[in-house]
Amino acid sequence: MGQSSSTTGFNLQQYQFLNQIIDPRFGNIKLYQKNETGETICIIEKNFIQINNPVKNLDHPNILKVHYYKADICKNICSSFTKLQLIQEYVSNELRQNIKNRATKQQYYEEKQLWGLLSMCLKALMYFKSFQIYPMDLKNILLSNQGTIKFQSYYDIQNSQYMQLLNQITEDIHISPEELECLKSKEQVLNLDFEKCEIFQLGLTALWAATLADTNSLFSYDTLNYSEYEMKQRIEELNYSQQFKNILLKMLKRFPQDRGTFNELLQVVSYHECNENLLEIISIDKFEQNIQQISKIRQQYSSRSLLSENNIIRNQNEDCQISRTSNQSIIQLQQNDISKISLDNKFNISESQNSYKPEIHPINKYRNKPSFSQNKQQLDSQNTYLQIGTPHHSPESKNTSQISLSTKNQFSQAPKITSLIVNPLKQNQQLQQYKNNIPKPTKPEKHQSHQQLYDTSYFSQLSQMSNRSILENKIEEAILKSKIALEKFDQTINQTKLFRN
Repeated sequence: MGQSSSTTGFNLQQYQFLNQIIDPRFGNIKLYQKNETGETICIIEKNFIQINNPVKNLDHPNILKVHYYKADICKNICSSFTKLQLIQEYVSNELRQNIKNRATKQQYYEEKQLWGLLSMCLKALMYFKSFQIYPMDLKNILLSNQGTIKFQSYYDIQNSQYMQLLNQITEDIHISPEELECLKSKEQVLNLDFEKCEIFQLGLTALWAATLADTNSLFSYDTLNYSEYEMKQRIEELNYSQQFKNILLKMLKRFPQDRGTFNELLQVVSYHECNENLLEIISIDKFEQNIQQISKIRQQYSSRSLLSENNIIRNQNEDCQISRTSNQSIIQLQQNDISKISLDNKFNISESQNSYKPEIHPINKYRNKPSFSQNKQQLDSQNTYLQIGTPHHSPESKNTSQISLSTKNQFSQAPKITSLIVNPLKQNQQLQQYKNNIPKPTKPEKHQSHQQLYDTSYFSQLSQMSNRSILENKIEEAILKSKIALEKFDQTINQTKLFRN
């Protein structure tokens, strides 16, 4: 028979025989259960072409415990094989099947469970690495009855994902980009960094668990390539935290040197809360995840709207300050020019101001503003006509002092100013009739003996604020539409919850 290696015999007296079954993973096995603890073990007898020697002192919570093994190397004329008799811990659950079951019911993993998946796998792979064992098959992972990750204690090298693809046993691709390149050249022996390969494979497994969609669709069996763009798009569309997305992006880098090591990734995972029970069903589905996402959007919307309102108020204060400064300079100019008018004309500027007091409703204060073309005409009119005062309904008229006139009569033939000021009653009626537009001032007819006088200071102030008011109206309209849409969506959510209940 050849060489033989074995350990001390294993006592089956404390175990009770349960059944003999055909397991798709182990073949024909016998099941036993311990009476005291309920632990289930299996006796496996199987032939392997090439196998890594199972190590009995492997002791890790995420690796199936081996109680006994006996390996006989059998040689014949053509080839040799290993006949293995193994007694180890037995579990019937698989991560692959658990993901498929969740996909049919749209029962997504909680993010803490996904962090737990990464944590358990990285710890087990680091432990394997200390014994120079690299499973190289991170899609076929087992689950205990408590929902924890379990790895096999032995692996048939000829049964790895790469060798199955090379021998055309399967079309299911779950390997790294560098393994794909070796597969194109059909290399039998891989001269690769196995740690980097397993990190990429684990990233595929985590992405599969997060999306509940098989990552095999990212690969092309015909061309032996994969879509890196679609892979990144799947990650960005996940309804999990950005930290979880970042670690997936790092593990699934195309170049091995960019993926990090087991230890580096485990340090990142250790900062997050982990739930190591992957069989636990958390009541988080697509609908509730969308609700959580909407709540995040609401918070962002509230903060942005508050910021916009603060900016509007700040800009209004700045505009008012600029307008106040401009108005004071205009008043100073009026005082200098009007001082040349004689008192013999017997008209009083203060009386004309008191007689012109049309009131504007607070709602229409910022609504009734001139258009852009009106603003331009008003600005031109300021350069053409001499301003003599500000109406009392102007926002800046409160600080306007009474203007004194010079005793010199330089324009004895000048008409009275009351004949040039717009009728206040008529102006008030126009303001009430056209709420959205303040009528632009009409240019008085020129007289032969003097330059006409007209009051445009108030309209100048409105024109300065018109550009800002357009933006304010658009922002208010957008906020109102958003609030209405959110209220309708809340009603739809409540109706859906009532329907489901």
